[in-house]
Amino acid sequence: MMHYLTEHFARLWAIGALPIILPLILYGWHRRQITIRHSSLEPHKAMRRRWPIFTIAAYLALASMVVSADFALMGPREPAAIVEHLAQKRNVCMFGDRSGSMESVLLENIKELADDEAQATNDPTAKTVDNGGSDKLIVQNPNGNPPPSEELVPGQATRVDGMYLAMRYMIRHRMTDNPDETDRFCIMTFDTDSYVMAPLSNSKQVLMLRTVHLKENVGGGTNFFGPSTNDGGIGPLQKAVDFFGKYTTKDSVNVVIIVTDGYDGGDPVRIQQLLSLYSEAHLRLYIIGLGEGWTEGNTLDLQKFADAIHSADPTNGIVFRAQNPGQMNQAMETINRLEKSQEIIQSVQTYKETPFWFLVGTLASALLFILFTLASRRLP
Repeated sequence: MMHYLTEHFARLWAIGALPIILPLILYGWHRRQITIRHSSLEPHKAMRRRWPIFTIAAYLALASMVVSADFALMGPREPAAIVEHLAQKRNVCMFGDRSGSMESVLLENIKELADDEAQATNDPTAKTVDNGGSDKLIVQNPNGNPPPSEELVPGQATRVDGMYLAMRYMIRHRMTDNPDETDRFCIMTFDTDSYVMAPLSNSKQVLMLRTVHLKENVGGGTNFFGPSTNDGGIGPLQKAVDFFGKYTTKDSVNVVIIVTDGYDGGDPVRIQQLLSLYSEAHLRLYIIGLGEGWTEGNTLDLQKFADAIHSADPTNGIVFRAQNPGQMNQAMETINRLEKSQEIIQSVQTYKETPFWFLVGTLASALLFILFTLASRRLP
């Protein structure tokens, strides 16, 4: 009942005035009739009176007029159409490897990532956003002059540092500051299991703030392909299937980016299962490779998994090596060429105001009230 009222009346509060206004108007008119037409009979007001039919009709017309006017005041309406705001979107989930092997020294110099981070950090025109806790974000002003490059020192930085810089690079350059004009990103980390650091969001500031925690709790094993008979943890490949299946529509363009050194073996049967899942879900997989493992040929099982996807679709299953200049920009351009999906961002129900017939009822009741009042006689 309440849903029907809110659906068909814009101002429900007006109905609360009816039980107050209606008795007052009826009683007021009743007293006025006695005063004007029967003032000389006041001493005999306790006598039994007859109520002619026109008098009763006049009171009913007055009551109908008040009720119709109140309903018109309530803003009667009927659903007209649903206006939908459509936006072109991609959903991108980035998985950062924080297993024990990622603590190894990163021998290769990832100049492209280091230069970009230095420019954002040292920009004197940048602003700092602080959420009141340990998280801080430096937002680069694109109009500022680029400061001198600050490269990671070879032989000191770890692969985790490379993962951290790669994910910040992707967010910084793939997301815009306008939430309505950007893809949605999420951040996860993994070792023997997968952990959600930030759910899908179109807020660049939120994503950049969450990257502060990417280098925490590093250690443990690596699990790309689980769960399996040997490992019950959820690896990033399966986590992406589950996550996108739950939080996106079937027609969405969903992208998986894994930043890792790639050291983990997989059961061939399980790998085939995941290949089937990726094909059915139409997921896009890209890998950002860190460390010397990606320069020794296609010996890593994760590389073989990506190659199997790539063989079926040349735009999918591509590995980008972070130590090679231009690879991160190439990764972004490749993702940018993907088709976007139309998603409904907001649905708004519109209404057509329909007070006309209530106003007509009010006027008709007022006319009848006047006619019945003129024709009625109060007899003692």
